[in-house]
Amino acid sequence: MHHLTASPTIAGDFQADTVSGSAGQTARYQQYTLNAVAAAEPQMPVESRTIVEPAGGSGKVRGKTSRCRTFHEELGAVFMSRVEKKSIHNLRRHSKIRHLLSERRAKIKLINYFTPKQITKYFDNSPIPKGWREIKAGDKNSVIAGVGTGTKVKMAIKSNKYGSELVAVKKIYTSKRPNAKTIKFYHDRSLRELCLQRRAKCCAPAVYGIAERVDRKKNCHKIYLAMELVRAPSLENIYLSLSRQQKLTVACSLAKKLHSLHCKHIYAGDFKDANVLVNPDNLQITVIDFGCSHDLRAPIMLDFLVDSISHYLAPEIYQASRYYCASRGCPGCCYPGVYPGIDKNQLLLPKKADIYSLGVMVGKLFSQYFGDQWCMQYRPEHLMTPERFDELTGRKLVVEQLDTDLRPLVVKMMRADPAQRPDLPQVIRDLKALAAASVPCETV
Repeated sequence: MHHLTASPTIAGDFQADTVSGSAGQTARYQQYTLNAVAAAEPQMPVESRTIVEPAGGSGKVRGKTSRCRTFHEELGAVFMSRVEKKSIHNLRRHSKIRHLLSERRAKIKLINYFTPKQITKYFDNSPIPKGWREIKAGDKNSVIAGVGTGTKVKMAIKSNKYGSELVAVKKIYTSKRPNAKTIKFYHDRSLRELCLQRRAKCCAPAVYGIAERVDRKKNCHKIYLAMELVRAPSLENIYLSLSRQQKLTVACSLAKKLHSLHCKHIYAGDFKDANVLVNPDNLQITVIDFGCSHDLRAPIMLDFLVDSISHYLAPEIYQASRYYCASRGCPGCCYPGVYPGIDKNQLLLPKKADIYSLGVMVGKLFSQYFGDQWCMQYRPEHLMTPERFDELTGRKLVVEQLDTDLRPLVVKMMRADPAQRPDLPQVIRDLKALAAASVPCETV
């Protein structure tokens, strides 16, 4: 888990107060209904610039300068209601959350299963995407769109005066018996996720709202993030069904989407094939799960355990995690040596870390043979020197039978030293050149 930027709307303990001190606003809703309203949509940060009088004018410089919107200001524009349940009366009636209200006052109904009528309405005219489980009436698993560590994404029904549609609601669970510090941590992280996902805009699903529930009696704390439901399978489920030309199109799109996130000051953090949805019809890419993302304008401190490092994450992240674990006195963890790209557990070149993850995805996309753990499995002996890691990575790419024309680019993207990895514009140019070269010539 990552350190979080402090939110101006945090309620750190189990008080009856609501977030933002808006008791009147919260009182308009019954206790089992959560208000999920964003007061104002966060705007894209705009680079400061000074406008100069053109030649032939007065020659004066106009001092009109546009100011960047800070991440703290984005957080301040989000309202998240906080419903706390502490009374012992009517526990059975109010023990479950049944409705959310979106920012446009549309009601989002949480469901446990689909009825035959709902299946006919929402799925008959739009076939179930490849990679999704079969939709069955009365089956609780049918409404689950995805499962992650401590999270579950379920389908829900959003209704307004124009009609109804299916949406996704991400439920974020805290650990058992959460204390005030744990609740604050998840509260901060969820608000950050909402802000960054909304800032991502065309790269990510639209966000409708966020809500929080605290139940002291049951030691329960949950956060609900309502968003657009993207009807597309994840990239990891359609590798084998794509042609080479389609894979090159997907690879170019992945690089462009990541570059777009970086231009919007977003560090993806968990860029992998499970978090990329691909429409099989037009190969449109959608990036999901911004729970590990960060604002690039603030220091990025890593604070998760070494055991949670996946092969998609760059080696400097593994080293920073080792430092964090050692500083916390975790058993069996020792401080790593000096490594490029980090300062203790701070990530100095986060964009390059995302490029490493992209390299793993491209390599896996074009490999003739790969398993669940496609690339390097981190161990301290692998990272004694960057040169040693590069040598092992090169061997692995040969074993996995990566296409020879892709191998030089992937090797560069997966360098142990982040400063030696190419920038995304160069990656995009190389992938476009490969795509152009692989197009078959038309016969006369």
